[in-house]
Amino acid sequence: MKNSDLWQDLEAQFRALDPYGLLRADGTYTVGSSNVSGALLYQWALRGDTSLAVHFRVLAHKAGAALGRADLGPFDAWLQDLMTEPRFFRMEEPVGFEEREDGTIVRHFVLATISNICQASAHHCLGLQLAALEAEHFANSAPQTVSHRITVPPGVPSMDLQAASPKSEINEAIEVEPSDADRGKIRSSWLDAKCAAKGCNSDLDIENNGGPTYNTIQRYRSGKKSTRDTYVRGLFAKVFGQDISEVPE
Repeated sequence: MKNSDLWQDLEAQFRALDPYGLLRADGTYTVGSSNVSGALLYQWALRGDTSLAVHFRVLAHKAGAALGRADLGPFDAWLQDLMTEPRFFRMEEPVGFEEREDGTIVRHFVLATISNICQASAHHCLGLQLAALEAEHFANSAPQTVSHRITVPPGVPSMDLQAASPKSEINEAIEVEPSDADRGKIRSSWLDAKCAAKGCNSDLDIENNGGPTYNTIQRYRSGKKSTRDTYVRGLFAKVFGQDISEVPE
């Protein structure tokens, strides 16, 4: 399974698990504590329906393992990654402390919350899917080398062959054009991620915010190329506050 397919599958499972946002994660961090890589060591507790929590842990372990971090366990690695989602993660000022009998403060504690953690995970998977699709696109569209080996016929002096070609192998770089389907996946994943971040519920919302028309958006999502693509990408850049170079071609 390609990385993009994995994140797409996990995104759908996270989103379907808790559509009403009943589950959240509360974390406690001791100020100054971290592991050898500098990662903050939060102690996380899931709050909400017990059955949902069990299913979430299973998915979070799969997602965390896919991140490939060696410094944290899969579950902690996934929740640590979710801390980069500002719509869902909230960290309070130091709200607790431990002190000795003489009043000396030994350590402070910080509380944090990841609200609606299933939807936060689904949104995060979208971003990871987009990154994976872009990486796969560049890997597939990188110039490929085709080697042609020239065999010297009997009786032909080697110097004559060298005069015709200075090398016995000729390398030709061939640019591979992505298919409409692959291009459409990249475009759609980018649009879905930006819509989620902006709070758009449909492609009509994009049109109403000054973007391309609904039909043009559908054509763009299909991956089909057009002479108006630069203009269309410019409208997307304006709607989502991006540079046009960041909008997939």
